[in-house]
Amino acid sequence: MSLEFQHNFVAILYACPLLCTMSDEFIDTIDDHLSEILLNDSDQGQAAVEQNNNLDQQLINALLHNGRASARSLADELDVSVTTVSNRLRSISEAGIINGFTPIVAYDKLGYNVTTILKLKVAGDALPDVADSLRDRTQIVSVYETIGDYDVLAIGKFTGIDDMTEQVRAISGDSNIDQLITNIAHDTIVENKPLEVGASNKK
Repeated sequence: MSLEFQHNFVAILYACPLLCTMSDEFIDTIDDHLSEILLNDSDQGQAAVEQNNNLDQQLINALLHNGRASARSLADELDVSVTTVSNRLRSISEAGIINGFTPIVAYDKLGYNVTTILKLKVAGDALPDVADSLRDRTQIVSVYETIGDYDVLAIGKFTGIDDMTEQVRAISGDSNIDQLITNIAHDTIVENKPLEVGASNKK
């Protein structure tokens, strides 16, 4: 029974006493029954939302491990229909949860074998300008505004020490930067590790 029909039915019962010669007790029984139906519909709706959320998490985790997986293979893996997979992928894409599919690049194999962490203290209220400037630099791959001793933390990939020195010198020439500290990564333990959604301290 649809929600609109239920409301209309109750309205008719109350609005037409001449046509519906029913006792108050009977109408109260109808009210109780309809309330129970509405409650059950609400519970079912909540269950459907939770089911979709769980499926969305499973889809995202599957794509984290294989971003080229087809809708058919995802449907087979998760034991749902291809249509369901397509609909949920469209929904989470429209919500901005998935913003595209990007290859994971081994930069060192392309000659970018120096990874450097830059920590900056910024003058006055120039933080947005400094952050935007760093973001626009091709070899800066990550930029974060931070709370603590430094205002900005950035990560850069460089082809060597000379390349890094030249880039850092150019960045430090910004008059809005009060201090710039660099740390060169000695070894990469883990990088671009997929974070499975719904995971909490899993090993």
